[in-house]
Amino acid sequence: MSIISTDRPDPLIPARGVRHPDGERASAVTGPNLDLSFSKDLLHCAASAGRRMISTRLTIVAGLASVCVGLWIASAAAQTAPYRFKAGDLIEVWVAQQQTLNRQVVVRPDGRISLPLAGHIQAEGMTPEDLEAALMQRLQDYFKDRLNLTVMLSPAPEQEPPMIYVAGDIDQPGAYRYRSGMTVLHAVSVAGGFYRAEAEGDRDRDRAIEVRGEFEAAQRQLSSLLVREARLQAELNDRSSVELPAELAAHQDTAVKEILQREQALMDRRRQKYRGQIEAGELLRDTAKREVDAVGTQITTTENQIDLTSRRYEGIKSLVSKGIATDSRLLEIEIALEELKRTKSQQQADLTRAQSTVIQNTASLPDLQNQRQIELQSELQQTKRDLDEARARLETSHDRLSRFDGTRAASDRLNSAPASRHYVILRSEAGSIQEVPATELTQIREGDLIRVDPVPGASVVGARPRRDARRERS
Repeated sequence: MSIISTDRPDPLIPARGVRHPDGERASAVTGPNLDLSFSKDLLHCAASAGRRMISTRLTIVAGLASVCVGLWIASAAAQTAPYRFKAGDLIEVWVAQQQTLNRQVVVRPDGRISLPLAGHIQAEGMTPEDLEAALMQRLQDYFKDRLNLTVMLSPAPEQEPPMIYVAGDIDQPGAYRYRSGMTVLHAVSVAGGFYRAEAEGDRDRDRAIEVRGEFEAAQRQLSSLLVREARLQAELNDRSSVELPAELAAHQDTAVKEILQREQALMDRRRQKYRGQIEAGELLRDTAKREVDAVGTQITTTENQIDLTSRRYEGIKSLVSKGIATDSRLLEIEIALEELKRTKSQQQADLTRAQSTVIQNTASLPDLQNQRQIELQSELQQTKRDLDEARARLETSHDRLSRFDGTRAASDRLNSAPASRHYVILRSEAGSIQEVPATELTQIREGDLIRVDPVPGASVVGARPRRDARRERS
């Protein structure tokens, strides 16, 4: 039995004197049953296989690393590559010094753009920085300072969706979005279906309700104006009550009675106000008359005092001439006499003012009556004009209501007729318009116009005349 001693355990134990792949030398003690030459060959083969395996692994790792580095470099290069303009791009040019040069331009199919002052420039293939430099070179001569110019790529406008067009005997003709696989029946469906007299009758009934409301409102306004006219006539004739007009005698409903009561209350308030103004004027006139009488009485009293004082003055004057009375006494009487004369003058002025007030108040009463008559006549004339307009509106509303009722009856008659239609597709091909006969299952294309026509000679439910084909939908 042989015992082999090594520095570390290893399944491949080289013979003595043979270098291990790890670079260590192994020592061995051979026994009598160990074939040393065979063991050396076996260990040498194992060492060579290990070296080849390690070399292969290193080669694979190196290859993978090279691939990763190449991909990273390509990705970095793709991320840092500058954008270059192409045909169809929308470019925004901004110039700080001149706002009128700010605009958006589209790269034409030939790759060029056009700008004021700069002219035509080949923009396709340029980066934004290249285009900025080219524009600054062309525009700098027009500015003293260094040009502040920026070129930006604007987002492309959204494309309009593909459309189809539906016309003819359908409910809602117009343009609709196209979807792949659509048929004629699809187009008719999105356009609201076939034109139906019943649907039109429903719309007419809605309008009839509206017109009926207008008609009833016009009736109420006419009734109100008729009662107002009667009230104004009563005020002009100084009557105390409003008489119901003959036109409303047969329509004494609640609304008319309320209008009559309202106008009667209004007339009572106006009469009360007018009577108050008349009474106030009469009161002022009577007060002024009493003042005239009082001032007249005062003047009479003052005149009597003046007469007595004058006679006394003459008597004292005679005594002074005889030496019986003094001059001072005569002077006192003269002063009193002058004071009475001044009082009389003031009283006469007061009398004149009082008489003037009486005249004014007396004249104001007829003026007040005349002014009221003028106002009533003016209101009456305006009411008559309003009545004419109300009668015209009422007649118009009645005609419209009758027309809608007639349309509804005609629609009801048409609803019993069988429906029959045929379809034509108007399609643009090679620069010309082609008419393509179609059925409900015919597939349509983008841009097609589908025309729905009633069959000539057939009665179609709700078929409308050609003059109504462009009717305005409410």
